[in-house]
Amino acid sequence: MRRLSHVWLRSGLALALLGTAGCTQILGFDEDYFVVPTRSDGGDATPSGDASSADTSGGDASGRDVVTVETGGGGDDATGPDAPDPDATPDGPTPTFCQSLRPKPLFCEDFDEGVPLGLEWSYLHQLAGTLALYTSASQSGSASMQAMTQVVTSNRVVVDTAAYEDFSIPDAGSPSSGKTFSGSIDLDLRIDQVDSATGVAVVAQFGLTDGAGNGQYFLQFVVNSNGADPLGCVLNEDYFATSTSGSPTMHPLNATIPIDRWVHVQLSMVVPFAGGAGTGTAVINGGAPNTASIQVGVSNFQPSIGVGLTYASTPSNGWTVLVDNVVFNATTN
Repeated sequence: MRRLSHVWLRSGLALALLGTAGCTQILGFDEDYFVVPTRSDGGDATPSGDASSADTSGGDASGRDVVTVETGGGGDDATGPDAPDPDATPDGPTPTFCQSLRPKPLFCEDFDEGVPLGLEWSYLHQLAGTLALYTSASQSGSASMQAMTQVVTSNRVVVDTAAYEDFSIPDAGSPSSGKTFSGSIDLDLRIDQVDSATGVAVVAQFGLTDGAGNGQYFLQFVVNSNGADPLGCVLNEDYFATSTSGSPTMHPLNATIPIDRWVHVQLSMVVPFAGGAGTGTAVINGGAPNTASIQVGVSNFQPSIGVGLTYASTPSNGWTVLVDNVVFNATTN
Protein backbone atom coordinates (compact mmCIF):
# COMPACT_ATOMS: atom_id res chain seq x y z
CA MET A 1 0.00 0.00 0.00
CA ARG A 2 1.15 3.54 -0.70
CA ARG A 3 0.51 6.35 1.67
CA LEU A 4 -1.18 9.44 0.22
CA SER A 5 -0.01 12.99 0.77
CA HIS A 6 -2.23 16.05 0.62
CA VAL A 7 -2.02 19.66 -0.47
CA TRP A 8 -4.36 22.42 0.71
CA LEU A 9 -5.65 24.66 -2.05
CA ARG A 10 -7.56 27.95 -1.70
CA SER A 11 -7.83 29.23 -5.24
CA GLY A 12 -10.14 29.46 -8.24
CA LEU A 13 -8.31 26.73 -10.16
CA ALA A 14 -10.54 24.22 -11.92
CA LEU A 15 -9.91 21.37 -9.50
CA ALA A 16 -12.15 18.40 -8.98
CA LEU A 17 -14.89 19.92 -6.83
CA LEU A 18 -17.32 17.18 -5.98
CA GLY A 19 -21.05 17.32 -6.50
CA THR A 20 -23.21 17.74 -9.55
CA ALA A 21 -24.44 21.06 -10.82
CA GLY A 22 -27.94 21.99 -9.78
CA CYS A 23 -30.10 21.70 -6.71
CA THR A 24 -30.44 19.18 -3.92
CA GLN A 25 -31.68 15.79 -5.05
CA ILE A 26 -34.25 13.83 -3.04
CA LEU A 27 -35.10 10.16 -3.08
CA GLY A 28 -37.67 8.00 -1.42
CA PHE A 29 -36.66 6.47 1.92
CA ASP A 30 -39.71 4.44 2.85
CA GLU A 31 -42.24 7.19 3.68
CA ASP A 32 -39.57 9.80 4.26
CA TYR A 33 -37.21 11.72 1.98
CA PHE A 34 -33.50 11.20 1.78
CA VAL A 35 -31.16 14.02 0.81
CA VAL A 36 -28.18 13.85 -1.49
CA PRO A 37 -25.86 16.85 -0.93
CA THR A 38 -25.18 18.58 -4.24
CA ARG A 39 -24.38 22.13 -5.18
CA SER A 40 -23.79 24.39 -8.13
CA ASP A 41 -20.81 26.71 -8.42
CA GLY A 42 -23.10 29.52 -7.31
CA GLY A 43 -23.78 28.05 -3.88
CA ASP A 44 -25.96 25.58 -2.00
CA ALA A 45 -29.59 24.77 -2.66
CA THR A 46 -32.31 26.22 -0.47
CA PRO A 47 -35.46 24.10 -0.12
CA SER A 48 -38.93 25.51 0.28
CA GLY A 49 -40.99 25.11 3.44
CA ASP A 50 -39.73 25.67 6.95
CA ALA A 51 -36.09 24.99 6.25
CA SER A 52 -33.42 27.60 6.81
CA SER A 53 -31.25 28.86 4.00
CA ALA A 54 -27.93 27.18 3.33
CA ASP A 55 -24.69 28.57 4.69
CA THR A 56 -21.96 29.08 2.12
CA SER A 57 -19.52 30.77 4.45
CA GLY A 58 -16.96 28.14 3.51
CA GLY A 59 -16.37 30.17 0.35
CA ASP A 60 -17.76 30.25 -3.14
CA ALA A 61 -16.42 28.64 -6.28
CA SER A 62 -13.33 30.83 -6.07
CA GLY A 63 -12.45 30.00 -2.48
CA ARG A 64 -13.52 26.51 -1.40
CA ASP A 65 -10.96 24.15 0.04
CA VAL A 66 -10.12 20.96 -1.82
CA VAL A 67 -7.68 18.42 -0.43
CA THR A 68 -5.66 17.03 -3.32
CA VAL A 69 -4.70 13.42 -2.77
CA GLU A 70 -1.57 12.31 -4.60
CA THR A 71 0.09 8.91 -4.63
CA GLY A 72 3.43 9.07 -2.90
CA GLY A 73 6.02 6.89 -1.27
CA GLY A 74 5.48 3.96 1.02
CA GLY A 75 3.40 4.40 4.15
CA ASP A 76 0.57 3.17 6.29
CA ASP A 77 -2.80 1.74 5.36
CA ALA A 78 -6.01 3.71 5.80
CA THR A 79 -6.78 2.30 9.22
CA GLY A 80 -7.62 5.51 11.03
CA PRO A 81 -5.56 7.86 13.20
CA ASP A 82 -2.78 6.74 15.47
CA ALA A 83 -2.77 7.80 19.09
CA PRO A 84 -1.36 11.26 19.78
CA ASP A 85 2.41 11.27 19.92
CA PRO A 86 3.50 11.57 23.58
CA ASP A 87 6.75 13.22 22.42
CA ALA A 88 5.03 15.75 20.17
CA THR A 89 4.63 18.52 22.79
CA PRO A 90 6.79 21.48 21.75
CA ASP A 91 7.90 24.34 23.93
CA GLY A 92 4.92 26.58 24.50
CA PRO A 93 1.21 25.73 24.23
CA THR A 94 0.10 22.12 24.31
CA PRO A 95 -0.62 20.92 20.76
CA THR A 96 -4.19 20.21 19.72
CA PHE A 97 -5.41 16.71 18.94
CA CYS A 98 -4.71 17.13 15.23
CA GLN A 99 -1.28 18.68 15.78
CA SER A 100 -0.23 15.77 17.96
CA LEU A 101 -1.09 12.95 15.53
CA ARG A 102 1.80 10.98 14.07
CA PRO A 103 1.89 10.30 11.18
CA LYS A 104 -0.14 13.25 9.93
CA PRO A 105 -3.47 12.20 8.40
CA LEU A 106 -4.74 13.50 5.08
CA PHE A 107 -7.38 15.57 6.87
CA CYS A 108 -8.03 16.35 10.52
CA GLU A 109 -10.36 18.80 12.25
CA ASP A 110 -10.54 19.08 16.04
CA PHE A 111 -12.33 22.49 16.18
CA ASP A 112 -9.82 23.74 18.77
CA GLU A 113 -8.10 26.60 16.94
CA GLY A 114 -11.02 29.02 17.04
CA VAL A 115 -11.26 29.25 13.24
CA PRO A 116 -14.78 29.74 11.80
CA LEU A 117 -16.25 26.52 10.45
CA GLY A 118 -16.64 27.99 7.00
CA LEU A 119 -12.86 28.39 6.68
CA GLU A 120 -12.06 24.82 7.67
CA TRP A 121 -14.36 22.85 5.36
CA SER A 122 -15.00 22.82 1.61
CA TYR A 123 -18.60 23.84 2.23
CA LEU A 124 -21.33 23.85 4.87
CA HIS A 125 -25.01 22.98 4.53
CA GLN A 126 -27.48 24.46 7.01
CA LEU A 127 -30.82 23.31 5.64
CA ALA A 128 -33.44 23.18 8.41
CA GLY A 129 -30.70 23.56 11.02
CA THR A 130 -27.55 25.32 12.20
CA LEU A 131 -23.87 24.49 12.64
CA ALA A 132 -21.75 26.14 15.32
CA LEU A 133 -18.56 25.81 17.29
CA TYR A 134 -19.58 24.45 20.71
CA THR A 135 -17.39 25.22 23.71
CA SER A 136 -19.44 23.55 26.47
CA ALA A 137 -18.38 19.99 25.61
CA SER A 138 -15.64 18.33 23.59
CA GLN A 139 -13.51 15.20 23.52
CA SER A 140 -10.28 17.16 23.19
CA GLY A 141 -9.26 20.76 23.57
CA SER A 142 -11.75 23.57 23.89
CA ALA A 143 -14.51 22.96 21.34
CA SER A 144 -16.49 20.61 19.13
CA MET A 145 -18.97 21.17 16.30
CA GLN A 146 -22.68 21.22 17.09
CA ALA A 147 -25.22 20.29 14.41
CA MET A 148 -28.77 21.15 15.48
CA THR A 149 -31.84 20.67 13.32
CA GLN A 150 -35.18 22.42 13.66
CA VAL A 151 -38.64 21.09 14.31
CA VAL A 152 -40.02 20.23 10.86
CA THR A 153 -43.72 19.53 10.44
CA SER A 154 -43.74 18.77 6.71
CA ASN A 155 -42.60 15.46 5.28
CA ARG A 156 -41.14 17.11 2.18
CA VAL A 157 -38.58 19.45 3.73
CA VAL A 158 -34.89 18.72 3.18
CA VAL A 159 -32.84 18.41 6.38
CA ASP A 160 -29.10 18.67 5.73
CA THR A 161 -27.02 20.35 8.45
CA ALA A 162 -23.45 19.18 8.02
CA ALA A 163 -19.86 20.03 7.09
CA TYR A 164 -18.34 18.57 3.91
CA GLU A 165 -14.79 18.16 2.64
CA ASP A 166 -13.84 17.39 -0.97
CA PHE A 167 -10.83 15.35 -2.07
CA SER A 168 -9.17 15.05 -5.46
CA ILE A 169 -7.25 11.98 -6.65
CA PRO A 170 -5.59 13.06 -9.90
CA ASP A 171 -3.69 9.79 -10.31
CA ALA A 172 -6.57 7.40 -9.64
CA GLY A 173 -6.22 6.01 -13.16
CA SER A 174 -8.80 4.58 -15.50
CA PRO A 175 -11.26 1.89 -14.37
CA SER A 176 -9.01 -0.62 -16.10
CA SER A 177 -5.99 0.34 -14.00
CA GLY A 178 -6.90 -2.20 -11.33
CA LYS A 179 -6.31 0.26 -8.48
CA THR A 180 -8.29 0.11 -5.24
CA PHE A 181 -9.37 2.96 -2.97
CA SER A 182 -9.28 2.39 0.80
CA GLY A 183 -10.63 5.21 2.95
CA SER A 184 -11.60 5.75 6.58
CA ILE A 185 -13.44 8.44 8.53
CA ASP A 186 -12.89 8.58 12.29
CA LEU A 187 -14.87 10.88 14.55
CA ASP A 188 -15.99 11.33 18.12
CA LEU A 189 -19.75 11.66 18.31
CA ARG A 190 -22.30 12.61 20.97
CA ILE A 191 -26.02 12.62 20.23
CA ASP A 192 -27.76 14.89 22.73
CA GLN A 193 -31.26 15.09 21.27
CA VAL A 194 -33.02 12.47 19.18
CA ASP A 195 -36.14 12.48 17.10
CA SER A 196 -39.33 10.77 18.20
CA ALA A 197 -39.96 7.09 17.48
CA THR A 198 -38.85 5.86 14.03
CA GLY A 199 -36.68 8.93 13.38
CA VAL A 200 -33.62 8.36 11.13
CA ALA A 201 -30.46 10.47 10.82
CA VAL A 202 -27.18 10.18 8.88
CA VAL A 203 -24.26 11.43 10.99
CA ALA A 204 -21.27 10.53 8.76
CA GLN A 205 -20.86 9.57 5.12
CA PHE A 206 -18.60 8.99 2.15
CA GLY A 207 -19.62 10.40 -1.22
CA LEU A 208 -18.07 9.12 -4.46
CA THR A 209 -18.65 11.10 -7.66
CA ASP A 210 -18.17 9.28 -10.97
CA GLY A 211 -15.18 10.52 -12.96
CA ALA A 212 -17.24 10.77 -16.16
CA GLY A 213 -20.19 12.48 -14.49
CA ASN A 214 -22.30 9.32 -14.44
CA GLY A 215 -23.79 9.64 -10.99
CA GLN A 216 -22.92 9.49 -7.30
CA TYR A 217 -22.58 6.78 -4.67
CA PHE A 218 -22.93 7.22 -0.90
CA LEU A 219 -21.92 5.04 2.06
CA GLN A 220 -23.51 6.35 5.26
CA PHE A 221 -23.49 5.70 8.99
CA VAL A 222 -27.13 5.94 10.08
CA VAL A 223 -28.74 6.04 13.54
CA ASN A 224 -32.35 5.02 14.19
CA SER A 225 -34.33 6.51 17.05
CA ASN A 226 -36.96 4.33 18.67
CA GLY A 227 -37.81 7.10 21.10
CA ALA A 228 -35.52 5.72 23.79
CA ASP A 229 -31.91 4.98 24.65
CA PRO A 230 -29.91 3.43 22.93
CA LEU A 231 -30.03 4.16 19.19
CA GLY A 232 -29.84 1.45 16.57
CA CYS A 233 -27.24 1.71 13.81
CA VAL A 234 -27.36 0.97 10.08
CA LEU A 235 -24.79 1.04 7.27
CA ASN A 236 -26.62 2.54 4.30
CA GLU A 237 -25.49 2.64 0.66
CA ASP A 238 -27.09 4.29 -2.33
CA TYR A 239 -26.28 5.00 -5.97
CA PHE A 240 -27.78 7.78 -8.04
CA ALA A 241 -27.44 7.59 -11.80
CA THR A 242 -27.53 10.96 -13.53
CA SER A 243 -30.93 12.68 -13.15
CA THR A 244 -32.45 9.75 -11.24
CA SER A 245 -33.36 8.99 -7.65
CA GLY A 246 -31.72 6.09 -5.90
CA SER A 247 -32.91 3.11 -3.92
CA PRO A 248 -31.09 2.70 -0.59
CA THR A 249 -29.67 -0.63 0.49
CA MET A 250 -29.57 -0.90 4.28
CA HIS A 251 -27.23 -3.14 6.26
CA PRO A 252 -28.30 -3.29 9.96
CA LEU A 253 -25.38 -3.30 12.37
CA ASN A 254 -24.94 -5.40 15.46
CA ALA A 255 -24.27 -2.28 17.51
CA THR A 256 -26.01 0.57 19.31
CA ILE A 257 -25.11 4.11 20.38
CA PRO A 258 -26.11 5.60 23.75
CA ILE A 259 -27.70 9.01 23.99
CA ASP A 260 -25.79 11.89 25.62
CA ARG A 261 -22.48 10.01 25.78
CA TRP A 262 -19.39 10.29 23.60
CA VAL A 263 -18.63 7.39 21.29
CA HIS A 264 -15.90 6.88 18.71
CA VAL A 265 -17.07 5.84 15.25
CA GLN A 266 -14.99 4.67 12.32
CA LEU A 267 -16.59 4.33 8.89
CA SER A 268 -14.38 2.78 6.22
CA MET A 269 -14.64 1.43 2.70
CA VAL A 270 -12.53 -0.55 0.24
CA VAL A 271 -13.60 -0.40 -3.41
CA PRO A 272 -11.88 -0.69 -6.80
CA PHE A 273 -11.72 2.45 -8.92
CA ALA A 274 -13.50 0.41 -11.58
CA GLY A 275 -16.50 0.25 -9.24
CA GLY A 276 -18.43 -2.90 -8.46
CA ALA A 277 -18.04 -5.10 -5.42
CA GLY A 278 -16.41 -3.67 -2.30
CA THR A 279 -16.73 -3.65 1.46
CA GLY A 280 -18.02 -1.12 3.97
CA THR A 281 -17.20 -1.35 7.67
CA ALA A 282 -18.36 0.43 10.82
CA VAL A 283 -16.58 0.15 14.18
CA ILE A 284 -17.93 1.73 17.38
CA ASN A 285 -15.66 2.37 20.35
CA GLY A 286 -13.01 0.04 18.97
CA GLY A 287 -15.34 -2.96 19.12
CA ALA A 288 -15.92 -5.74 16.65
CA PRO A 289 -16.02 -4.58 13.01
CA ASN A 290 -19.42 -4.64 11.31
CA THR A 291 -18.62 -5.33 7.66
CA ALA A 292 -21.04 -5.45 4.74
CA SER A 293 -20.61 -6.22 1.06
CA ILE A 294 -21.36 -3.12 -0.99
CA GLN A 295 -21.93 -2.51 -4.70
CA VAL A 296 -20.50 0.74 -6.02
CA GLY A 297 -22.03 2.06 -9.24
CA VAL A 298 -19.39 4.70 -10.05
CA SER A 299 -15.84 4.45 -11.39
CA ASN A 300 -12.68 6.57 -11.58
CA PHE A 301 -14.34 8.51 -8.78
CA GLN A 302 -13.42 11.41 -6.51
CA PRO A 303 -14.34 11.15 -2.79
CA SER A 304 -15.88 13.52 -0.27
CA ILE A 305 -16.83 13.18 3.40
CA GLY A 306 -19.69 14.69 5.38
CA VAL A 307 -20.25 14.87 9.17
CA GLY A 308 -23.00 16.29 11.33
CA LEU A 309 -26.55 15.62 10.21
CA THR A 310 -26.34 15.07 6.45
CA TYR A 311 -29.94 13.83 6.53
CA ALA A 312 -32.83 13.46 8.98
CA SER A 313 -36.24 11.97 8.28
CA THR A 314 -39.27 14.23 8.50
CA PRO A 315 -41.56 15.21 10.16
CA SER A 316 -39.06 15.68 12.93
CA ASN A 317 -38.88 17.26 16.37
CA GLY A 318 -35.17 17.88 15.84
CA TRP A 319 -31.77 16.34 16.45
CA THR A 320 -28.69 17.70 18.23
CA VAL A 321 -25.31 16.11 17.52
CA LEU A 322 -21.80 17.02 18.68
CA VAL A 323 -18.84 16.05 16.48
CA ASP A 324 -15.15 16.22 17.40
CA ASN A 325 -11.76 15.00 16.16
CA VAL A 326 -12.68 14.19 12.57
CA VAL A 327 -9.90 12.33 10.75
CA PHE A 328 -9.81 11.13 7.13
CA ASN A 329 -7.15 8.81 5.73
CA ALA A 330 -6.91 7.00 2.42
CA THR A 331 -4.60 4.84 0.35
CA THR A 332 -4.56 3.56 -3.22
CA ASN A 333 -2.90 0.38 -4.41
